[in-house]
Amino acid sequence: MNTTLPSGPHSLTAAFIPTGSSFAPSISATTSYLVNPASTTTTLGLTVSPAPLGTTETLTATVTPPAAGSIQFKDGTTTIGNPVTLTNGSAAMTTTLASGTHSLTAVFTPTDLTKFGSSTSNTVSYVVNAPTRNPTMTRLTVFPRHAFQHIPVVLLANVTPRYAAGTIQFMDGPTALDAPTPVVGGFAWSVTPLSAGTHSLTAVFTLTDAAAFDPSTSQPTPVTVNQLFSIGDS
Repeated sequence: MNTTLPSGPHSLTAAFIPTGSSFAPSISATTSYLVNPASTTTTLGLTVSPAPLGTTETLTATVTPPAAGSIQFKDGTTTIGNPVTLTNGSAAMTTTLASGTHSLTAVFTPTDLTKFGSSTSNTVSYVVNAPTRNPTMTRLTVFPRHAFQHIPVVLLANVTPRYAAGTIQFMDGPTALDAPTPVVGGFAWSVTPLSAGTHSLTAVFTLTDAAAFDPSTSQPTPVTVNQLFSIGDS
């Protein structure tokens, strides 16, 4: 006889049942028989071309034959989101990937492991490019360079390109002078009294849009502040 057995191990025997009393019934030795689950093939669909950072990618997996189950998308050993249930053998997910090179796969897990086997797709190498940022330059002018204690000095920062939006933090060595100052038309300024002694002043430019421009720091400007003596001092 011909028959179809479900997947899994089977212990098969043949039993003889006589139609009359001339012969005794008998049963054969047991034969072990293993039916493997149907194999599946999973493919991952993705347009393989470099993409800019922030691009929304659509990952699509197809399982053949269209078995019931779920797809886990992975980037190397890292899972991407939660498993996606297959519909008619397909599953899709939209995601945004970090900059760099990615190794993407789709792992199929069947609902019924006795009917279908799991499978992993081909690996798709995908590159996400970091955005190209424009350089900036910050210059610092201090007046006067030789001052007296308690008399403010003028700090003027010039940022190019002038349309780069952000703030200037004036620094005296590692110490911030006042709060950050907005850049207007490429310039930011501060009028600040300095203590007596030698100072190393810089202007640090921080971007409003860090994806469009690079930050920059001016060259240090040395300033000497002399102690101011009163008439009665000797």
